[in-house]
Amino acid sequence: MNSIEALVRDVEHAVGGHDEVKRVRMLRSVTELFFAEADRLAEAQIGVFDEVIVRLAEEIDRLARIDLARRIGSTDKGPRKTIRSLALDRDPDVAAPVLERSPLLYQEDLLTVIAERGLEHRAAVARRADLPPAITDALIRRGEAPVLATLLRNRSAQISPAGMRLLARDGSAAREADESGTSALTRRRRETPDEMAAAVNRAAEHIRSLAASGRLDEPAILALLRGGRTAEALAGVALLSEMPPSLILRAYGAPQPDPLMFIARALGFGWPTLEALLETKGAPVGTVEMRTVRSSFDLLTVATSQRVLRFVALRAKQERPTALSA
Repeated sequence: MNSIEALVRDVEHAVGGHDEVKRVRMLRSVTELFFAEADRLAEAQIGVFDEVIVRLAEEIDRLARIDLARRIGSTDKGPRKTIRSLALDRDPDVAAPVLERSPLLYQEDLLTVIAERGLEHRAAVARRADLPPAITDALIRRGEAPVLATLLRNRSAQISPAGMRLLARDGSAAREADESGTSALTRRRRETPDEMAAAVNRAAEHIRSLAASGRLDEPAILALLRGGRTAEALAGVALLSEMPPSLILRAYGAPQPDPLMFIARALGFGWPTLEALLETKGAPVGTVEMRTVRSSFDLLTVATSQRVLRFVALRAKQERPTALSA
């Protein structure tokens, strides 16, 4: 394992310098080496990697930390200190991949996040598979509608009798959750296609102003989805993809996830954004079906997806005169 010692020395030079690109490159080299050697590493060696990655992660920019969180968010063997540091990052886009998926977070870590971080962090916790009652109770006590909506869509989450009583007793929280997402207490009245189309049209002006200010990007779409603002997110997807809102709505209303998969990949979106989009439709998280969708999504290329979107848009444009003359 001489390569580890050599990397540690290189890290000291990288951190001590002022070359941001070098630090990011070094971090990727360290994490790639860790994944290549993980099954053969002893605990002490994992600890060395952990210290190195934490040190580098403190010295890189936001986008590099998001990339790091996405790459190590699902690993089941160290580095725990790094995982905890990312989970507690004040930027929810950095923290979310770890909060949603990492098996290395302890219950006390999640309770700390719930108590000390913001709504988007708590929504990410609510998306975790197999949440125990201690965590769901802590989320329910906060009474935040978007978080409750996310939690109640999570079919693997375990809600205690006390938690269910609290939800039932707090009628306002239950109603708000029902309006912004899905409620396990009452059957949700789903928006009709016409209602969703009207909501997307109402959101168009706000989304255009967001784009004009340079703030319409994937993190903005993800924040809208996690905040229960689905119509605005769909309007944003339509604007970014240069597709008619009617086509985006048709893809959103399709029973299969494939149309949304092509759109998300064509825009260069990552899995967390597509997953959040599917969750707004009531897709269960942490299931075999969702893992299958992710496998298919990972195999899609941007180029192929963009060709599919161009074909769909052209066909829709050609069909429009026929429809008007019918």
